[in-house]
Amino acid sequence: KFSRHLIIRIPYVAFKDNSHVGAFVAE
Repeated sequence: KFSRHLIIRIPYVAFKDNSHVGAFVAE
């Protein structure tokens, strides 16, 4: 659930980091 906050907090970072996006999708 906290992952959602991370995405909203730093959406540009999540989009910039492909590995981060993959981890979020896996979750």
